[in-house]
Amino acid sequence: MNGVWNEAGVAFRFTLRRTFTNLLVYGLVGVALFGLTYLAYRRRLFCLAPRSAPRRQEFSRQLIASQEGERQRIAGSCTMAWGNG
Repeated sequence: MNGVWNEAGVAFRFTLRRTFTNLLVYGLVGVALFGLTYLAYRRRLFCLAPRSAPRRQEFSRQLIASQEGERQRIAGSCTMAWGNG
């Protein structure tokens, strides 16, 4: 017998059906995950923006200053190319 206590065996068939409660739980988990993802996005959007605003403003100032310098350089070269009359 080799230590087997039941040679015939027994089988029992069953199925798990989706119930309204299961669907409700899945729906609530899905809504919670969407909400957490949305909050994380909003937090990143609004928490990082104030820190990066001074850097963006400084970059904009430097860009405008370099563009103005380039305009003046081009304007100076145009007057030299046309001469003084």
